[in-house]
Amino acid sequence: MTVPSPLDVTSVRPFLARFGYLANPAPSAPELAELLRRFQTFYRLPVTGAADEQTLHAMARQRCAMPDPGGDVAFATQCGWDRTTLAYSFDTGTADLSGRSERDAVRRAIATWTSVTPVAFREVALSNS
Repeated sequence: MTVPSPLDVTSVRPFLARFGYLANPAPSAPELAELLRRFQTFYRLPVTGAADEQTLHAMARQRCAMPDPGGDVAFATQCGWDRTTLAYSFDTGTADLSGRSERDAVRRAIATWTSVTPVAFREVALSNS
């Protein structure tokens, strides 16, 4: 996505529609400002209601295609998690990988998620899962 000019707020409409903020295809200026405030709040940006540089930069980042929680897309608001710590364990594994490489790969993937999300993972014994 190309970063639009801060003066070109109409260019944020497709983004807001795609990620669950925009139900009305032709929002008024006050409605558009409120939608931007919701986006800014969700992404912990300064809440200005304007398509400012920080907001446009956040919109230009790579992300998954799922709508943001709290948007106007029903399924996105009905499956929220109330946990920030998740437990996981290993069972028998696979014969495709030798030694601990399978478990080490999973631990590295979890470390990647932990570094970019507000979710913590805790490894537990299989009997505790």
